[in-house]
Amino acid sequence: MKFIRLIFLLLILGCISVTSCELNVSTPDQLSLIPADASMVLEISGNEIFTKSGLNNPDNYKFLSFLMLMSPDGSTFIENLFKGSKEAGVSAGKILFYISKLPEYAVIVPVADRAAFEKWLKKAEAPEPLHEAAFSYILTGDGNPTIAWNDSYAMLLGASTVEKIAEHFNPKTDGLLAVSDDFHEFTKTGADIRMWIQYGGMINMYESLLFMHSPIASGLNSDLFANMKDFAQLSLHSYLNFEDGKITGKSVPYPSEEIRKLKEKFPVLKNSLNTEIIKDMPERSYLAFNLSINVQEYFKLIRQNIETILLKQYEHALGSEERIDEMSEFLDSPELKSVIDALAGDLLVSLHGFNQGMFSYPLASASFTVNGEDGFNSILKLIPQDLYRKQDGYYSTVTSKTLIPVYFAYKNNRVFVSNDLNATNVFTGKQKEKTFADNPVGKLMTDRMLFYINLDYETYPDNLKMLAQNFMGSRYGTFTSVMDIYESMYFSSSTDYSMEFSLQLKNKNVNSLKQILTNIDKLVSSSAWTN
Repeated sequence: MKFIRLIFLLLILGCISVTSCELNVSTPDQLSLIPADASMVLEISGNEIFTKSGLNNPDNYKFLSFLMLMSPDGSTFIENLFKGSKEAGVSAGKILFYISKLPEYAVIVPVADRAAFEKWLKKAEAPEPLHEAAFSYILTGDGNPTIAWNDSYAMLLGASTVEKIAEHFNPKTDGLLAVSDDFHEFTKTGADIRMWIQYGGMINMYESLLFMHSPIASGLNSDLFANMKDFAQLSLHSYLNFEDGKITGKSVPYPSEEIRKLKEKFPVLKNSLNTEIIKDMPERSYLAFNLSINVQEYFKLIRQNIETILLKQYEHALGSEERIDEMSEFLDSPELKSVIDALAGDLLVSLHGFNQGMFSYPLASASFTVNGEDGFNSILKLIPQDLYRKQDGYYSTVTSKTLIPVYFAYKNNRVFVSNDLNATNVFTGKQKEKTFADNPVGKLMTDRMLFYINLDYETYPDNLKMLAQNFMGSRYGTFTSVMDIYESMYFSSSTDYSMEFSLQLKNKNVNSLKQILTNIDKLVSSSAWTN
């Protein structure tokens, strides 16, 4: 029992490492331990994270005291690991985690001192280890991971036999680094955390886990997965860095040849945004996102592939072949074609305020481009005429028809929709105010799609804070303490379908990981945590 608790502590350590570590690029020898059929690989470096976060001095954080309560032996082991002491027996320098096909997985940790590691296992009342020529091991059973080690590595292994353990310790000449150009490309970029995912392998794992004993397996037909696998032979390379004042990340797709051809045939994403729509929004924004696509190409892609990839496979779920025909007819209908032809593909949405009246609701606007006034009129025809009335330079919904008023207007190939009359008047030119083009966030949207959230709670209006306080009650203090260190969050995407992430903190002079852990520590030890 004592030994099982210590395994649990090791898993906690893994969770801490995953959320907060810096990578040292692994050597080819270590990466060669990963089999060619792996579907996910995660690599972290604990030594760097302990330095960045201050965990290398456990006394910095009160919340770590729970380790001593759970197990003095476990606490001593992890404290030695944090400090980089050889007395831990293992090193947090480079930690690998990979999944082949569940329940098979492996966590690989370098051994610093085999004798010290074995001494700790004995002190932790581990079962007596068994020995092979190349490694030692403990088969824990009852669903707990197997522990195995030699002079170089210690491993936690899922669903292992002695034969499988032997395979793990025998580096393969056909391992991922050797046979996969994609994986080799992934290893060229270092980061605090990096992860490689092969979607074909993940689909195999999904299929085996969810459909092995499911009654819908026969109904769905494995052809669906076969079609998905044809297009899913791509991987995703993801990287995460903890920097002073911010956390940044990036995910880069490494597509198969089929997907590259599909992307060339249907160029859905445009290279730039029509920047005129940035000038349509108020300067302040609490949430904003933009989109720039070739609408016609997007619907061509859907029309060509919807039946072969989705509809035919879900025919039984949709109810009948007639319903599939109805959907196909809709995609070919003149009404939909008129809307597709009307849209120019640029969109900007912003939540920029909150109504200050007795009934409080968000004030939001959207601006999108159309192909001339004829395009606007094509869209206008789709709205029932009794739902709106024409005003001086704009349209408004009939108040008896909608709970919240909606205004919309057309100008210079752009359509503006809002529930804020003041913002509508700025768009139509009735009044002058600063626009989103004066906001630094707006300046980031010119050549990429971007999603932005303002996390600086202090900038939110008092009436919204009062509503939040009434809703959260005693938890409000904890909420404000959590939000106190954050400024904003961004997600962006470019035409190669790569994505970037940034979490901005207010303090730009201290490492983001240390700030987050310090804030957690303060919350755990405060009265707000226990209320």
